[in-house]
Amino acid sequence: MSPSCLLFYLGFGTDRVQGLLHHTFFFDQDLDSHLRDVFVDHVPTKDFTFYVTWTTETEEKQHPTSLLSSKTTTKGESLFVLVPVSYKLDGTDTEDIRRQVLDKILNRMKQRGITMESGKSLKESMTWQKTYGPSDFAKDFNAFRGNAFGLANTLSQSLVLKPSIDSLSENLVFAGHLTNPGPGVPPAMVSGIVAARRLHERLQNMAIENENENEDETKSSLVATFTWAVLSFMFYIILYLFLLVHAFLLLGLLFSRRVQSWAKCIELLYVHGRTYFAASTLMNRRRFLDTAAMYSLFRVADDYVDTTEGTPETRREDLNRFIHNFWKGWESKHKTGSYSDHPVLPAVIEASHRNGYPRELFERFFKSMLMDANATNVCATFEDTLKYMEGSAAVIGDFMVPLLMNACTEEERAVALPHARDLGNAFQLTNMIRDVGEDLDLGRQYVPQSLCNKFGIQLNDRNCKQPNFNLLMEELFTRADDMYVSADIGIGMLPKEVREVIRVARVLYHQIHEEIRRVRYDIFNSGRIRVKFQQKVAIATKIVPPLEIVRIVLVEAYFLQLRIWLPYAAPLFLLFVTWWATIASPGHVHCTYAFFHLIWTIPSVLLLLLAGWRRSSHDVSYLKEVGQWTAILATVAFVWTTPWDNYLVKSGVWGYGNNDRVLYVIGFVPVEEYCFFICKWSTMYAGMMSYV
Repeated sequence: MSPSCLLFYLGFGTDRVQGLLHHTFFFDQDLDSHLRDVFVDHVPTKDFTFYVTWTTETEEKQHPTSLLSSKTTTKGESLFVLVPVSYKLDGTDTEDIRRQVLDKILNRMKQRGITMESGKSLKESMTWQKTYGPSDFAKDFNAFRGNAFGLANTLSQSLVLKPSIDSLSENLVFAGHLTNPGPGVPPAMVSGIVAARRLHERLQNMAIENENENEDETKSSLVATFTWAVLSFMFYIILYLFLLVHAFLLLGLLFSRRVQSWAKCIELLYVHGRTYFAASTLMNRRRFLDTAAMYSLFRVADDYVDTTEGTPETRREDLNRFIHNFWKGWESKHKTGSYSDHPVLPAVIEASHRNGYPRELFERFFKSMLMDANATNVCATFEDTLKYMEGSAAVIGDFMVPLLMNACTEEERAVALPHARDLGNAFQLTNMIRDVGEDLDLGRQYVPQSLCNKFGIQLNDRNCKQPNFNLLMEELFTRADDMYVSADIGIGMLPKEVREVIRVARVLYHQIHEEIRRVRYDIFNSGRIRVKFQQKVAIATKIVPPLEIVRIVLVEAYFLQLRIWLPYAAPLFLLFVTWWATIASPGHVHCTYAFFHLIWTIPSVLLLLLAGWRRSSHDVSYLKEVGQWTAILATVAFVWTTPWDNYLVKSGVWGYGNNDRVLYVIGFVPVEEYCFFICKWSTMYAGMMSYV
């Protein structure tokens, strides 16, 4: 930007000024310093350069009567003074600063012998003054930072490089000294003429184009209207189908223990088994549900023992109770588990019988879990580790082969089974290597003591800097790598729809080895070592086809939205019904107080009582306790609120509308309000009891 300026308009009456020409530049001080302050450093300067115009003598010579008015022949003197300042000093030209600058100007002119004809100084003879500065330019003309002359005349802003008069809008062009042809009054006037011509040409062309486009727009409008109607129809069809399907889902979740059990299994898989969930989304519906059920069995049993809460005895007791309840459902007449024993059991036992799992698979699994329930579980040799993994990892392969290869022959499953077991063992061994510290906290050591002795390692010291610790880790990595190599053979036998996702899980788990190497084998002080999300995405996109990734993402998004709104489905449904029956209804203005109770208050109480009743496992004593406390609270509410509410209505603080909205008034309060005194406390108490 070019600099701004301070302007001074000075009047001196009839006394003549001596010693000035028409144009006078005062650069008697340090000119270079002033120019550097204005154009380079953008700071105030003390010894400024200034310009003075004295027009009196010139105008008298050219036009002798120019200073004569129609009413007087008195002549007067005037001066115009300009001081360049940096445009970056906008907002600093206060009245005090302007006064100081003017004083310096008048003093310097006095020092140069410029006085009045009478001998007085300019300051003494001055009868009128007006100033104008950057803040005035900004206020009156919206000039950027109070700039007075527009763009600086630099090479990059000269000639064809000046801003164009054209704009991005078809009916807008620019004019003025900031665009072509440049600053100054004549160029600015030329700019206005050119801009007017350019705008006229544009508007003429637009009129011609509009005539041609009207026909196309009419056709396009018809197509757009038809397309919008089709899309709207499809949207509402999809919306209504979505609501209908999920209405049945809600009914199932409210009244069917079987549906609730399957929902709990899916939730556990979604929350805790992210990789397995992604793989299962590519399966058909039945295999997806069965995978969720079996994962839930493994997860629940493992959670009983993978905790520091309680004592080993209580953890073993909890696990034995769960195992007992499992076998009770397994051996029951209808082959179903009891939801009251554990929410996942109905789904787990149903999936187990449907897939024909033999009893011995569960016995092997529960045996390993019971080993973890002991106060200590130390593996002396690698054979001991493999024996433990037989029931906690290898057996997972036995469970998953029938699920993943249900369309294959028995011979194909038999060939794939050893490799599936090796994949389960590989995953488990990688977990054991990473989680040595956590396992020690639980009194477990799955890294064979014989291997520790071989390398002279004391795991209980939790010191990764022990000599040969890295060699111990690499020995374990080598054993796990052998299992992964065998697993790759089995992965190649899987059906196409799940093969690549299982391969991603295998690669991601194996990548943990590299992450352990990256932290220099410090498995004790590096937190839970994981593969970063960016690495997971990069690996997945290289292995899984794009369409399958899209399917995984869509299923993930679907279950995410379920987790957001499903817990609040019942109150949301009641709010929707209330809105539909009142505000959205054409006759909502006639909604009565009793009708509001019918569609909102009473259903809320019943839903909360139902939730509490189901949560109590149909305990009759619970229902009696709820009834007693509800009666007590309702009585207190009725006695306490009745006089107070009647007083407020009588006093005109509030009211209940016209009598056509209520059934009957007792005192000053409708009978529906007395019912509400009772219902609101019933609702609150039932809600609290449903979460006890």
